[in-house]
Amino acid sequence: MKKTITILSALALSAGLSYAGCGKVDTTSGKITSYDAEKKIIVVEAEGGAKTTLTITPTSKYAGKDGKDIKIEDLQGKTVKVDSEHKKVTSVKEA
Repeated sequence: MKKTITILSALALSAGLSYAGCGKVDTTSGKITSYDAEKKIIVVEAEGGAKTTLTITPTSKYAGKDGKDIKIEDLQGKTVKVDSEHKKVTSVKEA
């Protein structure tokens, strides 16, 4: 019985760890309609009107059309492509 519980626990733990680092990247395209520096969130509105709220992190990268680094504040109101993992922004590039 102890052996079965040990095996089941190990399987459950490994399944949980594999999900945590799944690496699935979501891409959202649209206009940044809102940026809240205090809450560290942006809202991206797609062409169809669907809004997506995403969290920015200290490791998030921001780039203009030319590919050079810029501040997130400079992208507000512009059309962008946002890559994120689990609703946390990894990169934002002006489209």
